[in-house]
Amino acid sequence: MRHFLIILSLVTLNAVAVFAQPVVVGEHVDSTLASPHPYPAGNGEEARLTWRDEIYFPDATYIAPHFARFELAPGDRVVVRSRDGEQSWTYTGLGKGNRGLSEGGFFAVHIKGDTAIIELWATNHESKFGYKIDRYGRGYSLDEI
Repeated sequence: MRHFLIILSLVTLNAVAVFAQPVVVGEHVDSTLASPHPYPAGNGEEARLTWRDEIYFPDATYIAPHFARFELAPGDRVVVRSRDGEQSWTYTGLGKGNRGLSEGGFFAVHIKGDTAIIELWATNHESKFGYKIDRYGRGYSLDEI
């Protein structure tokens, strides 16, 4: 009986060690997308769509654009959203955490599904650099995990 308990304990510890390993659920994909530099200025009144990019990866469970550089004029914004608009995040100025000019840039919030739409809306008469995406994160499909 004692040998049985020792073996059972070892098997249980081994199983816990295996399940404690992190599971990789996605990867980075190199891809360059960018607004014009500088981007077209607004008219000073209503926001107008001045640039649009789309990231699509078949069967991805999420898409998260990585902004290598991000710099907008006051009043302008970039919207990262799902195709249906159910998920939408807005970035202004130097983006998330003001990291738009930092060496590491920043990842936008993950958009569930296989598509993320990036829109640049301008209102200001003056424009700045805009944005440059150098890669994106994408979630593996259930078949890939």
